[in-house]
Amino acid sequence: MKEYRCLYNLDMGAIPLCLSRSRGAFEGVFSVEHVREFVRDAAGTGGDAFLSCPTLLRLPLWDSKEEPHWREEAPRRHPPADRKSWTPSERIYYPMREYILSGGDPVKEVYDAVRETDMAFFFSYRMNDWHFVEFEEPERYPTLDRFYTEHPEYRIGYPNRENPVGWDIKNSRQQNYIIPDVRRHYLALLTELAEEYDIDGLELDLMRSPNYFPLNRLEEGTAAMSDFVRSVRTMLDRVGRERGKELPLCVRVPHRYGYCARIGLDVKGWVESGWVQMVNVSSSYFHTEALEIEEYRSALPGARVYGEEQMVMNNAINRYGWPSERRTPPEILETTAYAFLRRGADGVSLYNFPFTREIEQPVKHPDSVYTEPPKEALMHLVDEGWLASRPKHYFSYGYPDLTFDGQLPAEGRVVTSLKIWDDPLAFDRSALRVICRGDVRSCRKRVYLNGVPLEDSGENDELFPEAVWEGQFPPEQTFNCRVPMEALAAENTIEILLTAAETEIFGVELALYRE
Repeated sequence: MKEYRCLYNLDMGAIPLCLSRSRGAFEGVFSVEHVREFVRDAAGTGGDAFLSCPTLLRLPLWDSKEEPHWREEAPRRHPPADRKSWTPSERIYYPMREYILSGGDPVKEVYDAVRETDMAFFFSYRMNDWHFVEFEEPERYPTLDRFYTEHPEYRIGYPNRENPVGWDIKNSRQQNYIIPDVRRHYLALLTELAEEYDIDGLELDLMRSPNYFPLNRLEEGTAAMSDFVRSVRTMLDRVGRERGKELPLCVRVPHRYGYCARIGLDVKGWVESGWVQMVNVSSSYFHTEALEIEEYRSALPGARVYGEEQMVMNNAINRYGWPSERRTPPEILETTAYAFLRRGADGVSLYNFPFTREIEQPVKHPDSVYTEPPKEALMHLVDEGWLASRPKHYFSYGYPDLTFDGQLPAEGRVVTSLKIWDDPLAFDRSALRVICRGDVRSCRKRVYLNGVPLEDSGENDELFPEAVWEGQFPPEQTFNCRVPMEALAAENTIEILLTAAETEIFGVELALYRE
């Protein structure tokens, strides 16, 4: 069985949502060349396995017998006349509907494009997608599939507030895998894909979304999930025998190993039973280095373990005063990949990478410009020697469960930690950036690195140039410090004090430069 090093995931919902070189406007039917652009993002890079998500959120994108939406329902649907009134679901559904009804076949087109490259082809299936399940208007949220809307009795119906990686508002409305017909339905969809396409493997995306049964029935639910994974493995073994090839099964799972057991995913049992060969450790959405790579590596010696990188760093009110998401810059992608490999990961994976492209939003700032994804960052993403030679951009942001020590955010004062996986003496200079939620221009600031006071540089620029400006922090909420190289260590303690005690300290970033 091939040992893949870099997994590249395509959410096919990006196709109707994003611009590309061949699609310069959001109106009208996009072309097959636009669809193929999303494969070219990964072609010729370090990516060796292309994981295609064949759904539009919950809705299958192929001509499915189990869910025959495009033959039976799509021709009867018509978009509201006022495009500005479209729900987020309608904004991705109706362009895709127009494309498919005009003869497009996006799943096959992506598959064919991947087969023209050196990459292997996997499907990555969202096992319980939560997008828009909280709404009671399926006619305005057409990405909800028929099986979901016609069977409210199949929903979990319990708030699952014990779920450490779930969303309370949606937990009760996702589908319950204890119910045999739910497991049958998803196995039927996966079987269609495996039989129709000559795949090289399959990923069960258990992070979209990690909620599968009432958690007050944990033992029963854990057994049901294991039964489902076993049935998928049996199906892949059958298809693989017919084609004379082995088909690995990958699972995308929470960033903390202990969370798996808490939500009924017996990953250790799946690996030891030979059902699962690849484990993709995921933070779901926000980029972080704080994945428990070491814990997974120790617990699962029989599986290949991957650390996942996200294309979103954080939510921010940007310098133009409107909400946005900061896209992960190339230096952070490289730095995180290096850290994962140093910590024992067998490889890295990439999620939502194409979303660096401009996305159709209800409100766009006039300065917004079209930007291609930073493909150059993928060229050597699993080459540890090459990554060691690169400048580094480490960070820790104020999402407590997605940091090593959980001390951020904090008001006025914080003592937090920042790990680095490089030898500081191999670099020429360094800088530290402090990011706050509030104007810090007039307040007194004190920063200590491992007990050494740092000098405010008088600057507040980004530590590295960034191509996508929308999610950058307002400059009045940031400040930079000079860092003596001799003060750095592998485990760094950072103390920050502000005279404006009510100002939230949201994050820190550390740059290591070579001249």
